[in-house]
Amino acid sequence: MMNDFEAPARRCAIYTRKSVEDGVTQEFNSLHAQHDACSAYVTSQAGEGWHVIPETYDDGGYSGGNTARPSFQRLLQDIESGKIDIVLVYKVDRLTRNLSDFSKIMDVFDQKKVSFVSVTQAFNTTNSMGRLTLNMLLSFAQFEREIAGERVRDKIAASKARGIWMGGNVPFGYRLNKRRLYVSSEEAEQVRQIFDTYAEVKSMTQLRARLAASGIGRRRLPGLKTERGATTNFSATGLYHLLKNRIYLGEICHNGTSYPGQHDAIVEVEKFKLVARQLQDNKTRLVTGANTLFPSPLVGIIWDEHGRRMFSSNSTKQGKVHRYYTSQPDKDRRDLPVLRVSAEKLECLIFTHLPEGMAARWPDGSPDRMQIRTVVRRIVIETANILLTVFDTDQAEKTISIPARWLRRGDERQIVSKEGVQSPKPNHALVRLIVDGHIAKHHLAIYGSVADSAEMMGLNEQDFARVLQRGYLAPDITAAILDGRQPKDLTVERLAYCDLSAMWHEQRKSLGFQSPEEVLQIPLEACGIGMTGGLK
Repeated sequence: MMNDFEAPARRCAIYTRKSVEDGVTQEFNSLHAQHDACSAYVTSQAGEGWHVIPETYDDGGYSGGNTARPSFQRLLQDIESGKIDIVLVYKVDRLTRNLSDFSKIMDVFDQKKVSFVSVTQAFNTTNSMGRLTLNMLLSFAQFEREIAGERVRDKIAASKARGIWMGGNVPFGYRLNKRRLYVSSEEAEQVRQIFDTYAEVKSMTQLRARLAASGIGRRRLPGLKTERGATTNFSATGLYHLLKNRIYLGEICHNGTSYPGQHDAIVEVEKFKLVARQLQDNKTRLVTGANTLFPSPLVGIIWDEHGRRMFSSNSTKQGKVHRYYTSQPDKDRRDLPVLRVSAEKLECLIFTHLPEGMAARWPDGSPDRMQIRTVVRRIVIETANILLTVFDTDQAEKTISIPARWLRRGDERQIVSKEGVQSPKPNHALVRLIVDGHIAKHHLAIYGSVADSAEMMGLNEQDFARVLQRGYLAPDITAAILDGRQPKDLTVERLAYCDLSAMWHEQRKSLGFQSPEEVLQIPLEACGIGMTGGLK
């Protein structure tokens, strides 16, 4: 039975922290010294029922500027579980050096009725004066950390302004000696070869293939389980950063500003600028989708109702490629939903509503991105209509409002009829034939030879020529097939084996289509909206 004068047992947890890892592995280090001091304090309070729990909470090599410390997080979990009554530290700044973090930690302690003790700084957290003292100590601890950080950042900035290498991974092509970079002749030659090769092939994929074939790779970092001197192939990201790294011009960069370095250059300025321009061009083509098999020609001139630019995206379902225009997320307005619109339906709607005579500027009926920009200035997708800004005959801007009713399906908006009936479903087999025709057209543009293009598609030249014809169908025929508005007697066999003429009116006659005038008389909302065929 406990004596009436015996104090209740108080479970004490000792938390220790050291900002740097130096000395952590020593037999006796700062963490041990902190723990011994706290243990001695607990012993002095044994008459109050204090005793140290066997669990240790030591964070060696962790900053007090945040709470992302494994042992500290474990300490908080044990407090939440009710395993601790008192937390002891050697000094307040061992717990944290951030005033806001300290306030949150104290809230947790108060909720669980856990006391906090600093053995070298006498205070009591149960009264207002103790809290004031504690907050003052933490304010100075945070101030000390921020001043130290500013001194380090200022020193780094001043050193880099003088061209001094301030550490980090040694760039490929250089070696480090007494904190200074020196050119490694063998790797420097490989760096020049990388720049020359990219300037020639203008493709990151082809560059990686060339380098892998020639055995050029980056050196392994120390500590990896590989043979000494072994190399690994460059990643696309690694090559991208290498080709943009101004250190090869003999410069040191800091916060977007470059300074003359104390090391020698490896790459000539003109070569570096040439590669930089090509990298930017490729990035632009990637964003606009100009390199894709089915690019979207409206990219770059289309925005949503919130002023966000819309870019090209696609998905494949059951072998069919579905293209979309998707609004680019705005990091400052994350609450706005992402808008996604069917590219095929929007393009046909836009091209159909162009003023008379504008489409005549595209002789083959298949405008590319540059041709469209000679006619269309800007497209804005609004809730109830589409604002289309075009260049008139005298190059004056003219805005056209196209009424459009939208049906939202998840993130996608679809055009529907006034009664809410959706467009007919396309025949996927017919659509596949159209896609094959455009693939053949794409191969022919790349290889320039019917024989080579046919071989790439696994066809003989006669079959390839028949497939290629479907890549040059009249735009209204392609649009109708993609929308499911083709004549009922147009079968897969008829489209696949019909010998198509290069003349569009002959194609319509052979496949049973109406003339363009008759097609345009059909209300768009009644027949659905589709893609203008042959888009580049």
